[in-house]
Amino acid sequence: MSPTKAVYLVNVLICAILALLLTYHWRRANRERSLGTFTAAAWVLLVADLLFYMREDLPYWVGRFFPTLSVTLGQAILLVAARRLAGRTDGRLATFAIVAAHATALAYFLVYYNGVSGLRTISNSAVWAALSIGAAVMLRRSEDLDVREAMALPALIFALHGAFHLLRTGIAVLSFTEIRTAAPTWLQLAADIEVSAFMVALFLALLVGYAQVHGARLLKAERELRELTTLLPVCAWCQNVRSDQGYWQRIEDYFASRGDVRVTHGMCDSCSQMALKEG
Repeated sequence: MSPTKAVYLVNVLICAILALLLTYHWRRANRERSLGTFTAAAWVLLVADLLFYMREDLPYWVGRFFPTLSVTLGQAILLVAARRLAGRTDGRLATFAIVAAHATALAYFLVYYNGVSGLRTISNSAVWAALSIGAAVMLRRSEDLDVREAMALPALIFALHGAFHLLRTGIAVLSFTEIRTAAPTWLQLAADIEVSAFMVALFLALLVGYAQVHGARLLKAERELRELTTLLPVCAWCQNVRSDQGYWQRIEDYFASRGDVRVTHGMCDSCSQMALKEG
């Protein structure tokens, strides 16, 4: 087995485990929509890794087109998921327009340059960098403070992934000599290794982030419930209070029935002055 194929096999195993973990937590989270979209992205990226692993056994044009396009589709779904988590519903058409444009570029390189071109590597990395940085920006711009704080680490991972592909784009541009010359092999191998680290870091950070978001929302709900249960209904006319059973009673009797409060009587200054005037 070649080193490249071994890396792809590791990627397949890693992505399969992560996709199953995300699916499990998505089902446990009552099929929360944005988490479901992240889960769909994980399965699409798993398909991409499988296609890369099988590339040598596939027809040449299939191996040069569909694995790369599957990565782009997976990254696009990640961006859509980040938008949903941030409460944004716009931009989906633009996102998948990028996928369509990238598919067109891949077909062009395949038809005219047999899929071998330094420009192909440049376009791949540029598209992936744009999608990843877009996802990072969405998570950091969420209007929900709990989401913004909990998803700070996934946003950083998206940004680092985008920065890697910007660097890869720059290296590919500098090493570009002829349109029919492929990018350096070591550069592709570095990208294959980086994607493993990216998937592990991103999906685990997302699971932790969702746990933090749900925890923060649960604490907020508990505080609101505590405030509601501590409200004491008081009659505006006679000042009697309503007990937990729905009966109206004097405030002295209400507190005395609770057992932990003893009631004593006094007279406030205003009532004392009024009593003196009436007397």
